[in-house]
Amino acid sequence: MDWHWSDSFESAFDALDHFLSGRSAPRGDWTGDEWGDYASNRAGEILADFGTSDWRRLSDAWKGRPSIWQQRLTELLLEGPPDQTVPLLLEMTRSSDGEVACQAMKTLGYLYYWRKEYQQARQWYERAAETGDEIARKLLEDLIREHP
Repeated sequence: MDWHWSDSFESAFDALDHFLSGRSAPRGDWTGDEWGDYASNRAGEILADFGTSDWRRLSDAWKGRPSIWQQRLTELLLEGPPDQTVPLLLEMTRSSDGEVACQAMKTLGYLYYWRKEYQQARQWYERAAETGDEIARKLLEDLIREHP
């Protein structure tokens, strides 16, 4: 059996939480280069190991984490399964932290354009817009305009 550094945590969520916080970084937090060149890849490996309970914990916990943690998360969610990541990203677009909300919107845009999942995106936005979510309504209008 191969040992992986994340095995020292009780769950994949705990490992991701620790990694996003920057506590694994040599100087107590990741520099931009460290995050982009190394840390985001390791964090992506952890996200790939997420189970149902990890996704539930992430959905419950993200709002209570610092802005940089949340911004790093939005970037990672591009790689996760859309049925888990898109509802979370849509929720993050409503963050009171403008940086987090903007990053979540950008990640949603990348998700749809890279994966070409326009119909699925439209369904998600329609459901969110039905709840009165103005951001989702605007994103839906843009999506329909670009991909009728």
